Amino acid sequence: MLLFGFLPINLRSGSLTNDLWDMGNTFELFLDTVYAPWRREIPDLPNHIERLEIDSGEHLPCLPGDIYFVGGGTLGKYERKRPIRYAAQEELIFVPLERHRFRLLALESSLVYFMDRKGLYELSIRYPTHIILYDLLRERHQQDIAFREYLLALDKRDRLEAFRQRYGNVLNLVPRTEIASFLCLSREYLRQIF
Repeated sequence: MLLFGFLPINLRSGSLTNDLWDMGNTFELFLDTVYAPWRREIPDLPNHIERLEIDSGEHLPCLPGDIYFVGGGTLGKYERKRPIRYAAQEELIFVPLERHRFRLLALESSLVYFMDRKGLYELSIRYPTHIILYDLLRERHQQDIAFREYLLALDKRDRLEAFRQRYGNVLNLVPRTEIASFLCLSREYLRQIF
């Protein structure tokens, strides 16, 4: 298995009753699998992470250097209106430092953990071993984004099935024309196989 701003976001504290939010701190559990000694070596890390609960249709700010972790729900990454990536639970999104034109949109109510560039730099100064965790997270992010390259390398008959296996819930969240665009298939072809 491959592994992680235009409108204001609605930040809420507390927890929702939905099971999605009752999973505990999924980000800390994820970090345990990526770099087990993080709690000992970077004890202040949780103080630099914000928990965002966002509703379907809300945008995330996407400031340069931001790091997002999807704790639950699904996000879409769009350049203008064209889908370029989907991110589901336990996937990471690193916003590049250079200028970009993409936006992140919650496709359903989602739980997102977030660290800005300032927090990242502060941790790097205080805890030099932080760079190990950062490198491991970047590697996971690269695996996440490599899925689309893998998908587009498949024969067009196999793309929908591979997409369905990884992002089956997205099929119910976006129009088929968007799925066709993401898979680089014609709408007519997608209609025949879907």
